[in-house]
Amino acid sequence: MQDLNNGPIALLTRHRKEMLLASVFQEGIGCHLVHTDVVDTDTLGSFTREIPRQGTQREAARKKAELGAKLTGCRFGIGSEGAFVTDPWTGMMPWNLEMVLLLDTWSGLEIVGIAEGPGMSLQREVKNWSSLEEFAAQAGFPDHHLVMRPDNAHQLVLAKGIDNPDCLRAAFEDALSRSVTQQVFVENDLRAHCNPMRQAMIVKAAQNLVERLHSSCPECNLPDFWMTALLDKKVCSVCRSATKVAKYEKWSCRHCSYSEKRKRGTEEFADPVNCEYCNP
Repeated sequence: MQDLNNGPIALLTRHRKEMLLASVFQEGIGCHLVHTDVVDTDTLGSFTREIPRQGTQREAARKKAELGAKLTGCRFGIGSEGAFVTDPWTGMMPWNLEMVLLLDTWSGLEIVGIAEGPGMSLQREVKNWSSLEEFAAQAGFPDHHLVMRPDNAHQLVLAKGIDNPDCLRAAFEDALSRSVTQQVFVENDLRAHCNPMRQAMIVKAAQNLVERLHSSCPECNLPDFWMTALLDKKVCSVCRSATKVAKYEKWSCRHCSYSEKRKRGTEEFADPVNCEYCNP
């Protein structure tokens, strides 16, 4: 994407993402962000469930990039979209997946940076102030803001962006007064400007995007030549049993059919620590 160098990139957000991303793109590819907040991106889907997200995470990021470019007159647009699920191993820990998508509106070419890891996304039903204080401490309050509503997660009357003890007390008393069940539902506010752990993941996704922009295909010279699979398995250096440590990486271009196999690491054998026989 040679035309991108030193040019403007549109970013549509009301959640202060421009403060997270501006330096990443300025330092990484010499581009400056053109920020707009004309459209509230929560209308495309909200973490607090009033408005369900239409389509996939990638489709939502693309829509934001398209809107930002159209509103600013820029050729290139950035769309950032996050998701919270459970971790892929135990299914018990909150897990944050972030995508930062760069769209060339002239060619339709898009590159997506991805980052994922543990996230701050807790929720609980509480009936008294002491239980709420305990939850707030676990949820990283006040650095991580909270959302509160009467009764359960489906109530549409809610308070967002709770960021100090006085607001927390007022929101709790108001929600409790509205509650039919004499309990309130409290959770982390997952909007970017309210969740520092998510902010860090967005930055990592943007950095991954920059890395992909600098990784060109040897065949067609387009960016986003990236590892797509792990191949074969190394054997243990002690017992020669097969391990789960990959021997090769497959790198592929998503724009043409070119791919190549690269050796993973310099060691021929796997460390016994990764062997199920030597280290059960």
